Order: sequence, then C-alpha cells, then structure tokens
Amino acid sequence: MEPDAMNDFKKLCEGSALNVRVKHCADRIVFKTPTLILTNDPLEICTDPAFKDIRVKHLKWRKAPFLKDIPKKTYPMAFFDILDFYDIKF
Repeated sequence: MEPDAMNDFKKLCEGSALNVRVKHCADRIVFKTPTLILTNDPLEICTDPAFKDIRVKHLKWRKAPFLKDIPKKTYPMAFFDILDFYDIKF
C-alpha cells in the first residue's frame, strides 16, 4: 500500500475527518465511519506500527461445516446481535 493511501486509511480507521473525492461532485468529508474488513489473507496493516494505537479487532474465523446443510438464508441485521452476544464494542 502506498504511504499516502496508508495515511488516509489510518484516518478512516481511527475515526478522524477525512476528505474524499466524489466523482462528478465536490469533495466530501467522511466522519467517524465504522469500518469492517473481511479478508481471506492477513493484511499488512495488522502488523504495521502506524496502526498500533488504532482500535483494530482481529478475529480468526473457524470452519463450520454444519452450516452448509442449512437451507435458510442469513439475516444481515443479526450481525449486530452477534456483536452484542460476544461483547464486541463497535
């Protein structure tokens, strides 16, 4: 990741105000946007010293083969109940 992009991403993660470019519009300011990143591979920011003081929660998911047999779809709003259940602050 380029240093400028890393600084912008750090501002986004820590909740600082961040100017962003919007196509065909004037620049906008992003304030305190919660950021959730899902990835299959570790990100370099997880070990970067610049991100040491930022609230980063690193969770390693385990396989759940029993879920493949469930015919129902997941309910997206249940995500917040899961965070509450495991006492994860957001």
